[in-house]
Amino acid sequence: METKKIREFLIASKIKNNRQNQSISELFIS
Repeated sequence: METKKIREFLIASKIKNNRQNQSISELFIS
């Protein structure tokens, strides 16, 4: 049961990190 919550949390944090990385790379490109 707990592993499912942890997995969802990791996926959510991964998506959040991807968004941050995209915005950072956009700053460098422009």
